[in-house]
Amino acid sequence: MVSGRVCGAAAARFIRERFPEGEAQALVGGLAATPLFAPRWLEPTQAIEAAGGTVVAIGEGAAIETGRSETERALRSHPELSIVVGINDEFAVGAAQAFAAAGEDPARSFICGQDGAPEGLREIARGRHYKGTAAILLDQLGAAIVDMAINAIEGRPATISISAEYVSLADPARLAVLMAAFDRLGA
Repeated sequence: MVSGRVCGAAAARFIRERFPEGEAQALVGGLAATPLFAPRWLEPTQAIEAAGGTVVAIGEGAAIETGRSETERALRSHPELSIVVGINDEFAVGAAQAFAAAGEDPARSFICGQDGAPEGLREIARGRHYKGTAAILLDQLGAAIVDMAINAIEGRPATISISAEYVSLADPARLAVLMAAFDRLGA
């Protein structure tokens, strides 16, 4: 899963820039019941730790409500928590809600989601805690699904590999393009 690597690299940059002494604490969203998606939490965990941060909790779940409750629990146990990497954008949106409700300083927080879902893109555009998403490009996803089906029919390995793009306010034009694509779809 490339998206875990993308969010992990962004979190590592944040740690090096904001926490050069390595005292950054992180929550990473996971989903143990789906080992296929393990790179979505293992790769960010490795990147955060390699940058000197500490993963203090692994959340479990993929819904907004779960992201919020897991982040609230982590903040109670680890008040210095500053980083959340969600297994998806929904988990990360919930984490942003928890940071806001707790009065956390957006300048000291970093939340990254995965997938580039409309909820995540809108939260990034607000310019607060949610700093970016590892957006899966829908045109590439569609082509990969078709290729995977053709490979399966023809007896070849049916694997799928989709690249992800880090989308943040660093490139507001790109963020706007992705948001507009979802707006056209009514999402």
